[in-house]
Amino acid sequence: MSRVRIRNFRSLWSDGSEYAVDVALADAGNYFAGPNNAGKSNVFRALELALATDPPRFDEAKDRPDHEVGSNCSIVLDFDMGQEALSSGDLVGTLARMAHVYERAVGAGPTFAEEGRLVHHVQFSAAGARAEKILAKGAGAKAKRGDKLDQLLAQFHRVVQFVDVRSGESLESMMKRGFREILGSVLKEKFASALAKAEVKQKEFRAELSDGVLKPLAEDIRERVARYIPDLKAVELVPAVGTVDEAIVGSSYELTDAAKTALEQKGTGVRGAVLLTLMSLIAEASRRAVVFAIEEPESFLHPGRHRALGRALEQFTKRPDVTLLVTTHSPFIFAADAKSRVFSVSKTDAGQTRIQAGSPDQLADRARRLLMESPLPSLLDLAGSIPADSQALVVEGESDRAYVELAARKLGKPLHGISVVACAGASDAALKALLLGDLIGRERVFALLDADEAGKSAKAILVEKLKTAKFQGGQVLLYSETVGEDGVPVEAEDLFPESLVQGFLKVNPQWMVEYQRGKRRAHIGLSKEGKAPFCAWLESNVTVEQLGRWNELIEELVARAAVAREKRKAAAAEELPGGRAPDRSGRGS
Repeated sequence: MSRVRIRNFRSLWSDGSEYAVDVALADAGNYFAGPNNAGKSNVFRALELALATDPPRFDEAKDRPDHEVGSNCSIVLDFDMGQEALSSGDLVGTLARMAHVYERAVGAGPTFAEEGRLVHHVQFSAAGARAEKILAKGAGAKAKRGDKLDQLLAQFHRVVQFVDVRSGESLESMMKRGFREILGSVLKEKFASALAKAEVKQKEFRAELSDGVLKPLAEDIRERVARYIPDLKAVELVPAVGTVDEAIVGSSYELTDAAKTALEQKGTGVRGAVLLTLMSLIAEASRRAVVFAIEEPESFLHPGRHRALGRALEQFTKRPDVTLLVTTHSPFIFAADAKSRVFSVSKTDAGQTRIQAGSPDQLADRARRLLMESPLPSLLDLAGSIPADSQALVVEGESDRAYVELAARKLGKPLHGISVVACAGASDAALKALLLGDLIGRERVFALLDADEAGKSAKAILVEKLKTAKFQGGQVLLYSETVGEDGVPVEAEDLFPESLVQGFLKVNPQWMVEYQRGKRRAHIGLSKEGKAPFCAWLESNVTVEQLGRWNELIEELVARAAVAREKRKAAAAEELPGGRAPDRSGRGS
């Protein structure tokens, strides 16, 4: 599978005719990373609607977007069959030839099949009715209903297997959802000779039961019952012996280490490893094209094992007809491999899912550093929480964020297009700025730091000491740019009038830890424990007139964010001559 387009399914909606999701897939792993409830699983549920052997019903209440949209749900999937598909003698070759004949019946021109492509289209009406077809090149959504299309779709579903694993799902649950049939078909292909011998033995065993044990018993029963029912001519006992296929796919799993234990009694990590092994078997042995959609495979697994899990998943894609899609919260799981692709998934305030493509080499190393060194939430959750049209403003602590947001609210100047990210000090702020710059784009990240030794050192790292991709000086602000240096440190509290801070300390003297007098002003340092009470005290004690410096700072932040957005728009326009809309698939034209 080479491309996925989805329109108007759950949070994957758009106001116009464009697709909410339009992504080109990599030959290796495709990782969808973002916070909870961003819409990652909605992509996989849409694929299930299109590809599952027994697809779920389109649920109007759950699957249609809450947002008013102008068109019905549609899912379009591109498949690469290979340039030589029409002359191939395998299942894919048969599919390609059937697709070519069908396309020529719909339109007289060249066909997708001649290019080694197949475009699968599923649409749901306003009432939820499912309409499935294969698109013909140059014919738009036109279709020709009849036996040719029915046979083509049947062949398509014979060739393409969809294997989805939901977050934390057990093998038993998957078996109930159709995984049993997929596994059974693969076992038939891989162990055909052994299965043939087993079927002979099964027939012999069945015959022995019927003739050697059950037949005499049946005759004895007939004779006894005939005493009461004279017309009874025969009684037959049929052995309850299933087929070999049923016996294999219905087998239970028992593992022996210190003791023999049923699989369902093992821990989640062990059960997940067995499930991964079975999926690996499918990837290696199936003669069909397999689309794996695996949700959060790292769930319940120790972080130290995430990297090994990622390598194991990548092994699935050694075959060109295997597609791997994974949702994850772990930056350890994807390798910095140019063949892989990472998609950043976020959700706007309006509830619309946004998906942007990136490359693992931009994310992996620095994301791992953040998770290993910082107690803050997942980097991917953090990046996904920033709307696609917003700038990230990185500040040193929660109190800095609280002051900025309080001042903006009191002044009536909303932080349009700015998401404030609180860190754990100046060093962590510098690291967060670097990592977020790699995830969402360096031009979308600003930093606001204290004008003390730590803050100035962090600024020097970002704008001077980086060997490549340095921040522009205007992207890193110090509080002293608003207050002035004056030979003493400048922290966020120094943007409030000294008399206001002294008023707080008059009733809370225990919170003051530092006092330095400059030529024109004083610096009053509050303890970490005193910053939150000070912010709470400000809610009812600060006036708009006392927020003059904050007003100046907020106006500057909003102005710089607006300039950065305009630069991004201009850069995007330059990359697309002729005024074409951006190709969000990453495929190009």
